[in-house]
Amino acid sequence: TRAATDIEQGHFREDMLGSLPQRRDELGGLARSFQTMARNIQAREQSLAELNQNLEKTVHDRTAELTTRATELEKLSRESQERVRLESGLSALNSNLRGNLTVAQVAERGLAGAIAFLGAPMGALFVVGEDGGFHRQAAHAYPDSAELQKSFPLGNGIVGQVAHSQK
Repeated sequence: TRAATDIEQGHFREDMLGSLPQRRDELGGLARSFQTMARNIQAREQSLAELNQNLEKTVHDRTAELTTRATELEKLSRESQERVRLESGLSALNSNLRGNLTVAQVAERGLAGAIAFLGAPMGALFVVGEDGGFHRQAAHAYPDSAELQKSFPLGNGIVGQVAHSQK
């Protein structure tokens, strides 16, 4: 009875039945069967523990792999969405710039497309004229007042250097 209680609690030892398994009578046979049963239970418990440990490791590895894949998919999704946004904006700008347009119309439509694409609240587009100065061709939320210049001479700064190199 004590041996059965110990086994029930997960405590099995070979010597727990004492000398009973060596007996040649029915009690000896029962003790040997009991020992075999206890060893089998212990082996199954150990096997289950190893399987559980392997399962936990497998789940951990798969979870880490899935997390990595999910991160990669999120990145690809963001890149794809950005690409679609860029292509859509360029397509809209291309559509707006079709036709026989004046410089002012190209400037206005180009500026409107850039503002919509960038989400800029205001801006102005200046073009280098034949006189070498910048002349405002289009403006958005840019006040039309006497205090703000509509043209100015081409300087020697970065913008001026680029404009000079384009002539």
